[in-house]
Amino acid sequence: MKIFDLEQDIMNCWNMVDDVKDAASYIVDSEAFKDLSAEHADKIMNLLLGIQSVYQMRFEKLWNNFEAHCKEHHSLRRKENHDYNEQR
Repeated sequence: MKIFDLEQDIMNCWNMVDDVKDAASYIVDSEAFKDLSAEHADKIMNLLLGIQSVYQMRFEKLWNNFEAHCKEHHSLRRKENHDYNEQR
């Protein structure tokens, strides 16, 4: 797997946050849920917002780890190239 593919896979995971947001909007706007009591609608919305927040935090943590790994990887490669050039 190339680093670009990994980056794209991570970015695609972030769609989960939008999917949960869309589900919440659908519940609020859909006729299918018009008979849902306000209490139950609030509970469902709070659960979905909680899920959205948790996944947002997880994906931010994943992205930060990915960026740190890339930075370290490129730093090590520059050092190896520098060391190799000095030996020649």
